[in-house]
Amino acid sequence: MLGFSKMKEIIINTSYKKIQYWISWVLFILFGMLWAWIVAIGLYSYGKDTPENKTKKKGILNMSYQKFIYWYGLIVTYIFLLGIILSLLSFF
Repeated sequence: MLGFSKMKEIIINTSYKKIQYWISWVLFILFGMLWAWIVAIGLYSYGKDTPENKTKKKGILNMSYQKFIYWYGLIVTYIFLLGIILSLLSFF
């Protein structure tokens, strides 16, 4: 499903990645569109890496829905940063 189950595990071992993962969850909760929620729930329930066949590890994103939320939040974060930079540049 969408290739997220073939991705390698994402190791959250630096403070930058921990902050980014926290921001990803917050932005997903606040700005997650309906399709993103459906995909995340689908990956949680029916993806290759589900709680039934894989245990959640601390500090490692090894389930499909975790990886999806991480990448979704990363993309949304950079879009917000780009918007802020462009709006600041419009003042000059």
